[in-house]
Amino acid sequence: MSYSESESESESSFVLVEVVEVEESFDEDSYELDDVETENEQEVSGESETEEDAEEDEKPEELQQSETAQETENESESRPSRPMIQPETLQETAKAQEETVTSQISGEWRLVEARNLQHYLERIGANAEVQSRWRLGHIHFQFEAGEMTAFTTHEDQVYHETVATLRAPKRSVRSVCTHFVKDNRLMTCKSNLETGEEYLTTERFVIDGLLHITNTRNGVTCQRIYRKVLV
Repeated sequence: MSYSESESESESSFVLVEVVEVEESFDEDSYELDDVETENEQEVSGESETEEDAEEDEKPEELQQSETAQETENESESRPSRPMIQPETLQETAKAQEETVTSQISGEWRLVEARNLQHYLERIGANAEVQSRWRLGHIHFQFEAGEMTAFTTHEDQVYHETVATLRAPKRSVRSVCTHFVKDNRLMTCKSNLETGEEYLTTERFVIDGLLHITNTRNGVTCQRIYRKVLV
């Protein structure tokens, strides 16, 4: 009796072992099946990408260049374009500015205010007569066909008459003098003929009907303000 129970237990144990082995074998098969499916999916995906690349490579070179040119053109159209300023436009603008400034400055003017004038006159070595003309004299400007005429009147006398063509350098023995319009101002610049060093500048501009003149010579500056004389 004891032998039968032992034999029975052995059979049961053997059956159990077989079941376990079968289950483990099934798990291994299913794991391998998943791997095979993954490899197949990768092969299909790889074939698809290869076909697309091949189709792209098979495009004629002219077609590829055309597509590239079209993309570049589209990018250029999307960018805001900057208008090009023509030289003729710049010349017309400069001419209009020159006409505006010269028309404002044209006429007869008398001094109403001065700043640092005495110090400036002393530094340039002006005598008493010259200083009197700077303070009491009337200055005159006339413009015609790009030519400027400027002079000072004092006690029925005319002094320092200057005739010059705008933008044309005028040479003397020791200096070069140029009259021109820049930034809505009538400018006069003098430079040493030998060294080219600028030593005198004069700026003239009109604000609220008053003529402002700024003189700078060798680092010393004076300012004068004139009111127009109505004829």
